[in-house]
Amino acid sequence: MTLAGTLRIPKDKGPHPAVVLIAGSGAQTRDGFDSHLRIHADLLAAQGFAVLNYDKRGVGASTGDYRRSGPEDLASDAAAGVALLRSRPDIDPRRIGLLGFSQGGMIEPFVASVDSSIAFVVNCGGTIVDGEQQEVYRVSAQMRAQGYPEAETNEAVTVQILKFFYARTRLGWESYLAAVERNRDKKWLTEVVRFVPTTKDTSTWEFWRKINVNLAERWARVQAPVLLVYGGLDPPHPLTGASTCFAPRCRPPDMRPLKSSSIQEPTTISWRREAARKQTNSWPAAIIRAI
Repeated sequence: MTLAGTLRIPKDKGPHPAVVLIAGSGAQTRDGFDSHLRIHADLLAAQGFAVLNYDKRGVGASTGDYRRSGPEDLASDAAAGVALLRSRPDIDPRRIGLLGFSQGGMIEPFVASVDSSIAFVVNCGGTIVDGEQQEVYRVSAQMRAQGYPEAETNEAVTVQILKFFYARTRLGWESYLAAVERNRDKKWLTEVVRFVPTTKDTSTWEFWRKINVNLAERWARVQAPVLLVYGGLDPPHPLTGASTCFAPRCRPPDMRPLKSSSIQEPTTISWRREAARKQTNSWPAAIIRAI
């Protein structure tokens, strides 16, 4: 398998600190949806970082198939990026970190838990809990945030629970398919629940099975400092899960919320190129200060 990407190197003399950008779910090139990865890469490079971002497996110029890949598989891609940076004389091997978005934040602990030389980890909107818990929570929170009635919210959550149950056990196919069919005309089925396959042979089932992993166990083994970044109005993330996961390894002064007016918009509901650039202008500097 071959991964293709872009490496930005600051113009001033190195060796430079560096960061590997890890994309979220879906078919994302090195630029990311609505160019958000390219925007972050440009801004971080302007702050003096060398930045590596790459096409996901099977997307753009990269070979492979992300749809059949779990977090550990995708983590090996990010780890290869770290290894590439360490091999360069213009990169400081002691100052290489990870910046993951959404699913990319889920991948980070698989890299950092086995590589104690990772200097920092920044998780932007990535889940801390296992994939099934995250997705069930996301559907419930997003349905309520968008004003759906309680009965429809419960129905959407039921579809998601049945989907993951089948992915995990290969049982309950008839119940899952019946729930999908009775809600076939509902807008929320494709816009909120999303990814509702109606055949047993699609690779999507392998993906859903693989993301149902114990992330808390992985995060507990990460030695690098971790910065969690969530939009103040972003509904899909069970932030109490982050507190439960990280509190045992933190003294009170080490775990504190950092507020910024630039990241209050709900990132999963409205994320367009113009808004992305406006919202992220202050992120790299804030990340550098926090880490």
